[in-house]
Amino acid sequence: MDEIVKIENLSFAYLEKPVLEKFNLKIKRGSWTSIVGPNSAGKSTLLKLLMGELQHQGTILIDNQILTEKTHQEYYKKIYLLTENPDDKFISETVQDEIAFVLENKKKTPQEIAEKVKSIAQELQIEHLLHKSPHQLSGGEKQIVCIAAMLAHEPEVVLMDETLNRIDFAQKEHILSLINKLRKDRNMTIIMVTHNLEEIVKADHMVVLDHGKIVLRGHPYKVLQEEKILNQLGVEIPFMISLSLKLQYYNLLDEIVLDMDEMVKKIWV
Repeated sequence: MDEIVKIENLSFAYLEKPVLEKFNLKIKRGSWTSIVGPNSAGKSTLLKLLMGELQHQGTILIDNQILTEKTHQEYYKKIYLLTENPDDKFISETVQDEIAFVLENKKKTPQEIAEKVKSIAQELQIEHLLHKSPHQLSGGEKQIVCIAAMLAHEPEVVLMDETLNRIDFAQKEHILSLINKLRKDRNMTIIMVTHNLEEIVKADHMVVLDHGKIVLRGHPYKVLQEEKILNQLGVEIPFMISLSLKLQYYNLLDEIVLDMDEMVKKIWV
């Protein structure tokens, strides 16, 4: 599996205070990387740097396309950001127009736009939302509309910045599973910043930051074993994850389970 994101000697300071200093990270194509850490660890700053929103020193490449002032238009075609507040992104009166707007910017014909909107709506099962205002939807529905716009954009790398903060557990599980399926179907790369460890269950790589430096990295199951270090950083391991890890140790479970009823079924079957 080749590396699609390469960050080399990346440095950024805010008011002369270093946030990231000679930071290096490589991410494999088609992988899901979750980035966690305490407040002021540099997580969201890293995503802003990947989006080209901040001046920096060092090198950022996506699919061997380096981010510079001259290359930013081609670079942005490869990347898409899903934020915590979908309302900030909505500019159209209906969900259908929201998806179509992305396609219009890609210079698609009216027929191509109509066919693509229909295809995306069917895939995400949101045909019933197409003629509604995105602002009138539930939090989970709004995020799915953002995912629809993301699919129209056809990025190679999707960034998620605390994307699931405002939705309930059931919607969160649905959206995580949906994004994971889309990732596998399209070989997309996911980079998620979150403070909630319940959201890392689909990740195959986990990075823990503190003061702009990588403290821990590896498969989530391996990183979560370092409970002492995580606690020292103020990164709380939810009870169900902690219980899952203990049951895995005794070969009573083979995955992290977040729902107690499901946990009981798996143990007693």
